Parts: sequence; C-alpha cells; structure tokens
Amino acid sequence: MFSKTAVCALIFCSLNYGGQPDKVIVPVWSDPNVVKVTFIDKIILKDLKKYNRPVDAKRYGKYSALHKYGWGSTQFACLNSLWVKESNWSWWSKNKDSGAYGIPQAWPATKLATEGRYWRQSAKLQVDWGLKYVKRTYGTPCSAWSAFKIKGWY
Repeated sequence: MFSKTAVCALIFCSLNYGGQPDKVIVPVWSDPNVVKVTFIDKIILKDLKKYNRPVDAKRYGKYSALHKYGWGSTQFACLNSLWVKESNWSWWSKNKDSGAYGIPQAWPATKLATEGRYWRQSAKLQVDWGLKYVKRTYGTPCSAWSAFKIKGWY
C-alpha cells in the first residue's frame, strides 16, 4: 500500500514501457487506498513534472490569473482561499461524497476533460479549467469565494 506522499513522488518517475516507447507509466488514483497506473505520452510528462506539486500548481494558478485574466493579488487571494478549501491545490483531490475532483473540485469530474485528455493527472489542465469556470460562472474569484462562503460550494 502506498501513501499519497509516496504516490505523488512516483509521478516524477518515468518508467519506459517496452511495448509503447513513446509512453511512460504514472500513478493514478480515485481512492486514497487504491493506486492504479496509466500510460501517458512522454511529451505530456513534462507538464506533469512541472506543475503537479501543489506549490507549483498554485504558482501556475497565480501566474495564469494575472496574465490570462488580469486578476491581481486581491483576486488571487480569493482564488487561493477557495481552492485551499476545496482541494489544497491537490490535483488528486476527490470529494468522497459528491465525486467532485481536482484542484477546482469539478462536478461531475468529467467536466475537466474539456481541457484535455490527461485531466485526471494534470494540475495545469485542472487550473486552466477552473479559471475558465470561475470567469464564466462568477466573473471573478472573489465573487466565486463569496458564493462558496454562502452556499458551501461554487
């Protein structure tokens, strides 16, 4: 049995699979006690390595909020509060009751697939989807955070 920490560390390993030289094996789980593996294109692994630690996902989120949406430090503080509460910036976070998944806690989780094929494993794709969702649904992170504080979800 692997702990979440051990599995997170495994994401940085790239094991070549003999039958698929352009793919690597990475861990995936939907339950903290069940570890599975999947094959991922090596080209995608670069983003996984770059953004999949919570601190790196948060850094990417801050950069994207400012440069893609023009949201400054006040808006990012609201986004950070929201996503710390939802997932603590963890791409593997899953709500055991609702099934909401990922950094933005998308529900149903498959909504994240609109950002790309590796939505289950990619913090970058999850952040991109979450920022678009916040913009489309609430306009700003502070509006989303206000709604969350009232309803308990956003």
